[in-house]
This record gives sequence, C-alpha cells and structure tokens, in this order.
Amino acid sequence: MDKRRMEMDGLEKFIADQRGQFDEEKPSAKVWEGIVDELEVPQAKVRKISPNWLRAIAAVGLLLLGAGIGAFAVVQNLENRDTYAESAGLGELEDYYYQEVNQMVLQLASNPDFRSIQEELSRIDGDISELKRELKLVPVQSKEQVLQSIISAYDNKVQMLERVMEHSKPFEQRTHEAPVNM
Repeated sequence: MDKRRMEMDGLEKFIADQRGQFDEEKPSAKVWEGIVDELEVPQAKVRKISPNWLRAIAAVGLLLLGAGIGAFAVVQNLENRDTYAESAGLGELEDYYYQEVNQMVLQLASNPDFRSIQEELSRIDGDISELKRELKLVPVQSKEQVLQSIISAYDNKVQMLERVMEHSKPFEQRTHEAPVNM
C-alpha cells in the first residue's frame, strides 16, 4: 500500500506542478462540435397517417357507436318487456274495476250529486294516471308498492261509489250491512 500511496503522491505532485499547463490547453472547435453532435437529441419523426388508416379508424368508431346504440335499444326493450309483464296482471284488474265503476256510474247518473261524483272520480283517475307514469320510472324494487297503490286507488273508487249508491237508496231499501271503511 505504501508503494501505491507514493504513486498517488507523485501523481498529485505532477498535477500540482503542471496545473498551469492544464488550464491553458483548450480543446479545438472540432472536438466541441463532436460533443455537441453527440448531445443533440434527435427530433421525433413526424409520421403521416395514411388515408386507409383513417378510414379504418372511422369504421371502428362507427362500429362501436352502432354497438352502443344497439345495446341501449336492447336494454330499453327488455325494460319495456318487464313493465308489460308486471302490468299484465294490472290490465286484468283494470278491466274488472272499469266494468264495476261504469256499471255503478250508470246507476248513479240520475243522482243530484252526480257532477261532484264525476269530479271525484276524475281526481282519482288523475292519481291513477300519475301512478302509472311513476311505475315506468321507479326502480324494480319499488314497482310492487306502486302497483299496490294503483290497485288501492281503484278499490277506493269502487268503495266510494258503493257508499253513494247505498245512501241513494230509500231508507227502507238500505241493507243493514256494516259500512265499508276506506
């Protein structure tokens, strides 16, 4: 190790003695140009996309758009099918209530309060229409509750007409059944 240390000391002494010459020497311009050339980053080449590639990209975009629209239509169709399937039982109930209500309305046509009865029936029909619109918009888990509300509205309509019919009869003809509560 002593030999190595002596060599290092000798090298250091040489550098210290010759320091002036090292500082005066400068590389030539040719050397600097070579260094600059090595340091320059090559610029990225600009590639032009051929028209065939543009057409292919446009075709893929249109296919994806078409697939998205098709999937949306299928989902909407399935949702409508579900709505119709759920409403199929409601349709039968609507027919039953419609017949019942029309029969009672015909019997009450001569009632002096018929106009107010019709107004109340129209109000209930408006409620039913609103519930039917809600049925299309509510999440699946809430559809049963809305269906029950629609059925309840039809039932209220029939019960109201039954009470009016019962009160329209002369006192002697009235049945002595328990009154129907809403």
